[in-house]
Amino acid sequence: MANPALSINNEHSDFLGIHVDNLLYVAKEDDGLTSWLGIYFKVNNFETLRHLVSIELTWTNESVSLSPTAYLRRIIKKYLHSGAKSHVIAVLLSQSPLQRDQPKPPTNVKEYQSVIGSLLYAAIITRPDILFLI
Repeated sequence: MANPALSINNEHSDFLGIHVDNLLYVAKEDDGLTSWLGIYFKVNNFETLRHLVSIELTWTNESVSLSPTAYLRRIIKKYLHSGAKSHVIAVLLSQSPLQRDQPKPPTNVKEYQSVIGSLLYAAIITRPDILFLI
């Protein structure tokens, strides 16, 4: 299993995803699991789920696409204050990191950690491939 939060039943094409206190169960036909869970928990049945834990879902007959666009827009609005400009910075593999004896620019550590955590969440959920340098 590639992701411990996702169970796949290939025989019946059933999928069960778990995130904290949310479950997403996708099946071709009703096998009674939703009714059984409804005895113990509040269950919402959606014909087509559009958002799950801040990620947009787009369904086709063959696949489900995950998009963090709306989530990332909220992150940008929250942390990239008005008047700030974005910059593209190229990083070469041959470049070395900052030396320890160089002074660090003043930063708000909590805000920095929050931004990095938010971006990691979007990448891990939708595009884990972008986390690795080639």
